[in-house]
Amino acid sequence: LQGAMGRKFIDAICDNGSERWGMKKGQYIITDVKTTVDNNPDALYIIANKNYSRDISTQLQKLGINKANMFVLDLVASPMELVDLYKDLE
Repeated sequence: LQGAMGRKFIDAICDNGSERWGMKKGQYIITDVKTTVDNNPDALYIIANKNYSRDISTQLQKLGINKANMFVLDLVASPMELVDLYKDLE
């Protein structure tokens, strides 16, 4: 979808699981949450996690992200599943 529209909508993918940091998912390298927040303090954060969306929202708020800059998709199990769904649309 990003490619078809000629616009980039996703700037980064982050995860709390350190075993995923540095892994590539599509065109993105997965980073830790703090680094992502430090590099993108004014971004819209899409929380894509069925089980821990409240915890993730609280974590982002503690790192200074305004709740108005968060969008929760709690119908998918993980950010990786969201990227896979997104890639299927391209």
